[in-house]
Amino acid sequence: MASQLASPLPELSPDERRELELYRCGALTQHRPLPAWRLALEAVVALRSLVSLAVLGLVVLLAISLLTVSGSLDQRLSGAFQRTGQSLTAAGQAVSDVFNPTHPPRYAISQDTEFASLRTISIGDALGQSDEFTYTLMDIRRREDASGNPDFAQYAVIQRQYRVPRETKLLGITVHVDRGEQQYILDRGETFRLGDELNKVNWISAAERRLAVASYRHPDEFAGRLAFDGA
Repeated sequence: MASQLASPLPELSPDERRELELYRCGALTQHRPLPAWRLALEAVVALRSLVSLAVLGLVVLLAISLLTVSGSLDQRLSGAFQRTGQSLTAAGQAVSDVFNPTHPPRYAISQDTEFASLRTISIGDALGQSDEFTYTLMDIRRREDASGNPDFAQYAVIQRQYRVPRETKLLGITVHVDRGEQQYILDRGETFRLGDELNKVNWISAAERRLAVASYRHPDEFAGRLAFDGA
């Protein structure tokens, strides 16, 4: 009965025998597909890695932004503290000045050149003299081409001549008299020298037919240009 049920095994082909031998030696393993839960786990791990990288990048960007904002904020706070300190100092100074009326001015003052004297000269009067010459205010005239500048709308005419005219004689007869006459023009603000004095035109008035001249207190300190030099 057993012999009837048993049937002879089919003969293996050479390729099947080779695969069987490789399987027995462990060189051939059966490839099994990964289960679904394993694939899902690996996907979750990969997604977590991407999320971690993204969070790290955001943290770096936020740190850089905070450093930049902190720097500008520190500058603004420093400027605000400085201005507050200046305001407090000024307020304290104002309170102190109330009890000290002799305090110096607390505002900027433009200092002019120091002058020793100021004099007004009318037409026909002597402006000054040097060792050889006298200088006289001959006229004050208006300038038509002053281009709207009131400082140069009028000018003074100065006449120079010898203090003692120089005569040329022939056989006791005067044949020529040299008065050394020459004219100079003075505008407001110009500086000129007469003898040892250095002077500056303070103002010119054609209506009053006068001009004002100020004498420098420290003439050696002047380093500008002279309208004329009558030293």
